[in-house]
Amino acid sequence: MKFRTLGEYYEKLESTSKRLELIDILSRLFKESNAQEIGKICYLLQGRVAPFFEPIEIGMAEAMIAQSVARAFEKDKNSVLKLYREKGNFGLAAQSLADRLQTTDHSQKKAVGSSPLTVSEVCLKLLEIAKFSGEGTVEKKVGTLSELLKQLDPVSVKHVVNIPLGTLRLGIGAPTVLDSLSLAKHGDKTLRPILEDAYNKTSDLGFVAELFFKKGIDAVKNTKILVGKPVRPALAERLPSAEEAVKRLGSEFAAEPKFDGFRVQIHLDHSKKGTYQSMEEQDAEELSLFEEGKKEAPEKIPQSVMIFSRNLENMTHAFPDLIDGVLSEVKAKSAIIEGEAIAYNPTTSEFLPFQETTKRRRKYGVAQKAKELPLVMFAFDILYLDGEDVTQKP
Repeated sequence: MKFRTLGEYYEKLESTSKRLELIDILSRLFKESNAQEIGKICYLLQGRVAPFFEPIEIGMAEAMIAQSVARAFEKDKNSVLKLYREKGNFGLAAQSLADRLQTTDHSQKKAVGSSPLTVSEVCLKLLEIAKFSGEGTVEKKVGTLSELLKQLDPVSVKHVVNIPLGTLRLGIGAPTVLDSLSLAKHGDKTLRPILEDAYNKTSDLGFVAELFFKKGIDAVKNTKILVGKPVRPALAERLPSAEEAVKRLGSEFAAEPKFDGFRVQIHLDHSKKGTYQSMEEQDAEELSLFEEGKKEAPEKIPQSVMIFSRNLENMTHAFPDLIDGVLSEVKAKSAIIEGEAIAYNPTTSEFLPFQETTKRRRKYGVAQKAKELPLVMFAFDILYLDGEDVTQKP
């Protein structure tokens, strides 16, 4: 599929907030797609180039986007920012500039948007931008996005610019996408529960869509929990009072204290070998250079352990003390466990307030903060053990 076609569907999705209409539009989009690109389309609809749990961010804020747009459409950065403030949306500003260049400069008319890039090509280019690192990263990102924008039509420019900024305005969630996939391939929405079960097990909309289109619904039914793909968490429903909770639960129930920390889901697979250094083994000089932005992060995360937040964010890099604990205390070959991580005072063993625990969510200075505010995790559930999904066991 040409990205121009996807851009046209984006426009249709933006034009309505009615769920049935959104499902109908998406189902038509999916019917035009093939199995090789359906997963990428699902990620792009989420404003992503990968599942939410993969730590892949395009990493371009407004200033860098302004530079790319200015370079692509022969303007200066300040005029681009001024137009953005007038339009209220960077995508609309970029679309306007692309339209003007096509309309006013005949010599450029063929150049702007003349290359009919496919969805897969655009997705791969955005993924390339996300993976740039090290010296010269800003210039690489700006230059690559600028060249990409030059090859797109104005409508596609609008939506591609909004993806790294997280400002797509499509108004669709995973349930709408799942209904649309069922409608597109099966003719009705009856397969939604099966698709949703697979999505709950993998948290990966693109994976489920591609599996469905390539191998059919039986393959989707057989989807298993996988180490490395976080299981979507069952979150508590908040009620206004204890009395309301008692009414809902009935005359007999069990209650337990709630630890006020981070909900974490830990994935362990000892077959995935990788270099690991504990906090104490990290080279202090190398770490300080990294934190000053002069060097890439030192290798300190084992491939065998992954830690996800309740929002499916990969937080492995932030919790080296939990990694140490898992590797020393969990004896299983592979496992997925859930629990609550809380900061504590190592001298008194006293738990610290949630506000202190939240200070552990950081990208830099991780090792030092881990020493200042160590975490302890209380495991309360096991989902997977040595190759077996145990979620259906009592």
